[in-house]
Amino acid sequence: MVLSYNGRVPHMVVPKKNGEYSCDSNCPNWNSMGICSHCVAVAHVNGELSEFVAAKGKRKKAPNVSRLLATGMPKGRGCKGGVPSRSKKQYQEISRRIEMNVGHVGKMTADSFVEEGNISFHNSPYSTVFSGRRDPWQQWSVEQQSYGTGSPYVCPPFYSPSCEYQQMSTTYPYTLHFITGNISSCFGCKNKYKKPLEPPNDLCIQHQDWREYLTPSSSTPQRKFSNVYYHCRPQCIQLNNLYFIPSELQIPESCILKLNEVHKRYLQEQFGLNIENNLYFIPSELQIPESCILKLNEVHKRYLQEQFGLNIE
Repeated sequence: MVLSYNGRVPHMVVPKKNGEYSCDSNCPNWNSMGICSHCVAVAHVNGELSEFVAAKGKRKKAPNVSRLLATGMPKGRGCKGGVPSRSKKQYQEISRRIEMNVGHVGKMTADSFVEEGNISFHNSPYSTVFSGRRDPWQQWSVEQQSYGTGSPYVCPPFYSPSCEYQQMSTTYPYTLHFITGNISSCFGCKNKYKKPLEPPNDLCIQHQDWREYLTPSSSTPQRKFSNVYYHCRPQCIQLNNLYFIPSELQIPESCILKLNEVHKRYLQEQFGLNIENNLYFIPSELQIPESCILKLNEVHKRYLQEQFGLNIE
């Protein structure tokens, strides 16, 4: 043992073959140049200084310049000032496995839930086994067969959100949307969208909700109210909102015009929606220009009253 320069922790020098000595990893000179005063001092005390110098002279390995320059520098060198380093958190996996059956969402009722640890849906042709982390907001792992698409998805287990979260989830509508731009993962099952996006997998569901994310300046999750996106599957939405009704999915006019037969058939199977040219047309909102009103006779007015509920004077 040799006293350190800073006087805190002594260095451990170990003799080796051919008169060489090695110092520990806490010695900066040994790490960078392969020689230090501690090894020289021990070799001199043991009367092997000449052998030590001769052995070092035969080495052709060049000093490590990077380690040499970093000697004496602070530990956080190269980092932006005032920004703490981010460390990966270790999550404990749950060993308990829960079994559930997932079928068509339209058949889910309050009587479908059974004893703890087993959640089932009546008349379900699909079976799923999953396990996940303790925090329901983290990514859960499950292998589930997708309903109607033939592609595998990963879904977390059902849980009971808080009243505040349920109220927020039901206040804002769920809108059909095509996957574009930075839309990359599902807010329900946390899985990324598979590419290439072929119909009907190029559809998603847009919603406004609270989203958690991490920032470099803070180790605690931050919350932000913004747009979130789900797989175009009622099961993914009901992971966060058990009271979501598939038939209440809203489809904008601009989105309806882009739907092909594959999209419409898929929405019919998953959400029970029979999509025509204009799904949300309201008869009473039919606009009649002034020039057209002047040309209407009593037959026209009576017909518009019966069909559209318009009372034209």
